[in-house]
Amino acid sequence: DGGWGSWSPWTECAQICGGSIVERIRVCDNPAPANGGAKCPGPDKETKEDCKEPCEVDGGWGEWSEWTRCSTSCGPGKKTRDRKCNNPEAAYGGKCVGDAQETDSCKLFPCPSK
Repeated sequence: DGGWGSWSPWTECAQICGGSIVERIRVCDNPAPANGGAKCPGPDKETKEDCKEPCEVDGGWGEWSEWTRCSTSCGPGKKTRDRKCNNPEAAYGGKCVGDAQETDSCKLFPCPSK
């Protein structure tokens, strides 16, 4: 009768996240069946799901907030507005592409001369 050799190492994951099927094999050669002997019992291949780490999911930006008040009451100033990465939220190391804050110039009134 035949006997199984050692299992091979598991194959590499086809993808690094999200789940992938890996397999390993063994050969009926320790010893191989001869002179009418029986084949090795059981399977020559095993499979399992592996690499189950979730994949990065990039997020989307929500709406911009209202602009802040101008940083000065007269003359040139700055105003800003913000947005959140929540439409949808990024997950598992993903991110939103672009800036979370925007700045613009503003000028309410000319400053009085002295």
